[in-house]
Amino acid sequence: MPSTKEEIVELTDVVEEGHPDRPNLSPQSASPEANEALDDIALEKEIDQIFADLGAPSSTDEGFERPDKTAEDSLDMKDLFDTPDSDVKVQKEEIQASQEQLPDTASVEPSELEHSESASMTSEQEETLNQNEENTADLLEPHPMNASGVSTAPPDSVSELTASPAPMQSDQADSFMERLEAMEVKITQMENLEQLFFDRLETRLENLVEEIAGKQEQQLATLHQSIRSELKDQVEQMLRTAGEEADLRHQETLAQALETQAAQVTALVDSRIMELQPTNEALEQPITRDQLLSGVREQTMEHLRPTIDNLHSEWETEKNRLAEFKGAQATLQKETQDMRAEWRSFQEQVKNENQNIADSLPVHFEQLRTDLLRELQKAIPGEAAKVIREEIQALALEND
Repeated sequence: MPSTKEEIVELTDVVEEGHPDRPNLSPQSASPEANEALDDIALEKEIDQIFADLGAPSSTDEGFERPDKTAEDSLDMKDLFDTPDSDVKVQKEEIQASQEQLPDTASVEPSELEHSESASMTSEQEETLNQNEENTADLLEPHPMNASGVSTAPPDSVSELTASPAPMQSDQADSFMERLEAMEVKITQMENLEQLFFDRLETRLENLVEEIAGKQEQQLATLHQSIRSELKDQVEQMLRTAGEEADLRHQETLAQALETQAAQVTALVDSRIMELQPTNEALEQPITRDQLLSGVREQTMEHLRPTIDNLHSEWETEKNRLAEFKGAQATLQKETQDMRAEWRSFQEQVKNENQNIADSLPVHFEQLRTDLLRELQKAIPGEAAKVIREEIQALALEND
C-alpha cells in the first residue's frame, strides 16, 4: 500500500501532466508570482484550518495548553507521513522524468503561447478550462490566518496548475469537499452529544440536590422529635420517681413511728395498771378512774416527750430533704431550659450549614461544568485528527 506522501506526489503529477485519458494542454513557464502563491499552499495549514473550523483552541486563545511532544501518541500518527529513503529517491526520479518530458517553453513569450493555444482550442475546451481554473483557484487560495506553508507540488509546476488543470482535479476537489462535509456532520453530531450529556448531567445534579435537601429536612425533623420525646420522658420519669420515693419513705417512717409509740404506750399503761392494782386493792379509799388516768397521762407525757422530740426532729429533717429535692427539681428545670436553648442554637447552626451547602452547590456545579468543557475541548481535536487520518487512508485506498 503506498504511503500518503506518495499519493500526494501522484496527484501532483496528475495535475502537472494531466490524466492519461484527458491530457492537459501545454504548460506555460512558471512565473515568480505563481511560485509564491503555490508555496503558500500547505497541507499542514489546511489541517490547521480544519481544526480552526472545528473550534479547536489556538496558541493565542485563552486557556490554550501546548501539547507535550514527548507524550505518547494515542492515535498512532507519528509515522503517518514517514517515507523510506528509497521511496523518496523514486519520487524524485519520477518528478525529474516528468519535467524532462515537458516541452521547453521558456524561450517562448507568454503572449505568443497563449495566442497559439487559444487558436487551437474549441469553445467546449475553453469552457472546461475556465471551470477547472475556478476550481483550482478555490483549492489553491490560502487561508488568511496562515502566513506560510509547505508546498504540495514542485515550484516548476505552478504554471501547469494555474493554466491547464486536468478535469481529474475537479473530481478530486469535489471528493475532498464531500469528505469535509462528512467531517462537519460528524463534528455536529459530537457537539449535539456533548449538549445532551450536559443536559442530562444538569438534570441529574438538580434531582440530587432536591433529594439531599429533602432527606436532610426529614432527618432533622425526626432527630428533633426523638430528642424532645426522650427528654420529656426522662424528666417525667425522674419527677415521678423522686415524688413517689419521698412520699413512700415519709409514710413508712410515720407509720413505723406511730406503731412503735402505740406499742410503747400500751405496754406502759398495762405495766402501770399492773403496778397500781395491788396498791388500789390495798387502799380502802377507792381511787377514781379520772385520778388514775391523769397521773398516767402525766407520766406518759414525760416518758414520751423525748420520742416526740425525736419525731419532730425527723420531721424537720424530712422537710429539709423535701426542700432540697424541690431545689434539685428547680435546677433540673433550669438545665432543661438550657438544653432547649442549646438545641435551638444547634438547629440554627444546622440550618446555616444547610444554607451554605445549598449556596455552594451552584459554584461546584459550574466548576464541574467548566472542567468537563475543558476536557471535551481537548478530546475534540484528537477525534478530528483521527477522522482526518481515516479520510486520508480511505483516499489512498480509492486511488489504489
